[in-house]
Amino acid sequence: MPKHSGSKTTGTQHRTMRNFTQVFFAIVFVLLAFNSKATIITAKAGGGNWNAAGTWNLGRVPICGDTIVIPAGVTVHVAANVSLDAGGCAPVTIQVAGRLTFANGRKIRLSAGGCMQISLTGQINPSGAGGGNSELIEINGQDWWQAADGVLNGTLTGVFLGCGVALPVELVDYSIEYINDAAEIVFTTASERELDYFVIEVSRDGSYWQELGTVDATGTTTTETSYRFTDKSPFNGVSYYRLSEVDVNGVNMELNVLVGNYTAVKYLLYPVPVNKTMFLEGAYLEESNIKVINSVGDVVNVNSVLFGDKLSFDFSELKNGIYYLVIENAFTKKTERVSVVHK
Repeated sequence: MPKHSGSKTTGTQHRTMRNFTQVFFAIVFVLLAFNSKATIITAKAGGGNWNAAGTWNLGRVPICGDTIVIPAGVTVHVAANVSLDAGGCAPVTIQVAGRLTFANGRKIRLSAGGCMQISLTGQINPSGAGGGNSELIEINGQDWWQAADGVLNGTLTGVFLGCGVALPVELVDYSIEYINDAAEIVFTTASERELDYFVIEVSRDGSYWQELGTVDATGTTTTETSYRFTDKSPFNGVSYYRLSEVDVNGVNMELNVLVGNYTAVKYLLYPVPVNKTMFLEGAYLEESNIKVINSVGDVVNVNSVLFGDKLSFDFSELKNGIYYLVIENAFTKKTERVSVVHK
């Protein structure tokens, strides 16, 4: 079972039948671009050599037509030439969120229609042994990267080698903020093509992932669209959030990995309800921006005095009613409900 649940329903509930026209064109697109029958093969935690069966979760090396995933925090080493370009070889898609390193003079060759995507945490590394033009990534006979180009780092929107067809999604923003002890995952797409849903996963170390939940995609659009997912129980300390998309044919593609750093901060308010004076205790009060707002969202003026890790507030001039104390610092943003009842 997922550690958390989102406000959206699961992807399984949304893989409903599309009309004939949508399905027809989606199938044509996948056959030409990503191969809808492709098997997803993923490098295991700890990585290893590309041509070693033990490096991969399926217990074999990648073959023609596979979608090959190198997750964040995992390094795969090209110690021998990789040839996935023989006659009749179905196109291969390689998603690099970890590291792909080359031994001196080694090469990756893909057939026509092959595609390599390097996400924000991804990196392509030459051997550093003077490989020059001998270490390379070649797609359909064209060199897309050589060792002489140096280290190739991914970007937020991805670096693409090959990928002659339009990708199913263009991600323009992916961020996280911690509000009221929850992690708010926010992402924005500039365009979508035949998408079904997004998957959000979490990891403590970037190697072992647990699904948190899914968010429905718009489907097909060229309009900028924003999404939000809430992790109500984030890990304390550093954690990783992986965002992937699944299209209408069930083909999955990793979009990005985000690093979060959450520090649990607890506060104590008393007495409740408040007559004249209320106290607030907790960490980072001196570094916090604290304000009191009324029930319609207006900021009200309340005198406060700081004593060590305790703040006192004078509510004697306020009318009876409900107010909200908003506490914001580098670690959290919290809103506490305050009831004022003068005796």
